[in-house]
Amino acid sequence: MVKSALPEHINESHEWAGTDHDTWLMRWYIPFKIKFCVYGPRAKESWARWRRIPKTLANLNASRIETLQDCLTKELLECPSVIQYWERWHFLVQWPLHFSFHYYWPWTKVPKSTVRPGDFTIKDMVYIRFGARFDQDQVYWFPSAFVGGDFN
Repeated sequence: MVKSALPEHINESHEWAGTDHDTWLMRWYIPFKIKFCVYGPRAKESWARWRRIPKTLANLNASRIETLQDCLTKELLECPSVIQYWERWHFLVQWPLHFSFHYYWPWTKVPKSTVRPGDFTIKDMVYIRFGARFDQDQVYWFPSAFVGGDFN
């Protein structure tokens, strides 16, 4: 069990109410995910204690940066985002191993704002990611994968 890697606000199943997983289709998965799919710097188990932020191995056409506050050291950390709204395409590889790729089709107008664009469909673009996904809670979700027509 690697529940120790989770921050306090999501370390129990009932605290996931209102999240993307809080649907009739995914609710069963929350306890499993909490116990078996989470890793990170807070973990008490040495085998589950992964690095504070992912290391970038390849960063092609990725310009958007994520900044997060490290609650352990009060340090600001930056790394390339796996979501690149304002580029026609991007390819990003991070360690622990995570791949992220998107491509807006030629007929799609690439958003040119610093504000998050609206929802897309597969008619507009394709987004693929898989591996150990890092999120703002400083947690790695592994395994994790997504293929679709919008960023998730």
